[in-house]
Amino acid sequence: MSRNMFVVGRHPVELALAAECGIVPHCLYLQSDARDPALTRIRNAARERGLSIQAAKKAALERMAGPTPHQGVVLEARPFVYADLDDALGAIPDAEQPLVVVLDQIQDPHNLGAILRSAYSFGAHLAVIPEHRAAAITPAALKSAAGAAGFLPVARVTNIRQALQQLGQAGLACYGLAGDDGSQPIIE
Repeated sequence: MSRNMFVVGRHPVELALAAECGIVPHCLYLQSDARDPALTRIRNAARERGLSIQAAKKAALERMAGPTPHQGVVLEARPFVYADLDDALGAIPDAEQPLVVVLDQIQDPHNLGAILRSAYSFGAHLAVIPEHRAAAITPAALKSAAGAAGFLPVARVTNIRQALQQLGQAGLACYGLAGDDGSQPIIE
């Protein structure tokens, strides 16, 4: 079983508390001597969600946050909850042309987060990542995603090829990009 993860810093914690998918907050830790309007806003959002709120000393927050600056706040959350591919496809409104971003072999969680942020900004409905040989949604990916991972469903699949076939059977056109020379047009 996976361990809980720590979302660190004011902005990532605020976004995690507002998340609609994937992130399940468990407990909020606030620096006991901090008096700041942003932390009050975060505390209120945690109260609205019924979360446990704990006062913590700076040293305790630093242990939870590791090398990431905590800015007086750390959110303990359950392991990221990935979307089921079938359910996520079924949740896309019929009136919209689905945009699904399928990523393969993205190894760096910061790159994964940045791609999720861009995909969400471009109106993607779903992201698909492989279960093996690729980055997962970690606190680093969440921070780089700047909240997108809490609003864009992310499905984690065992086989990208089968996922692409499933998307094609669902009526989606599939286009692929490779990191080669880039001389071929995306769409002809």
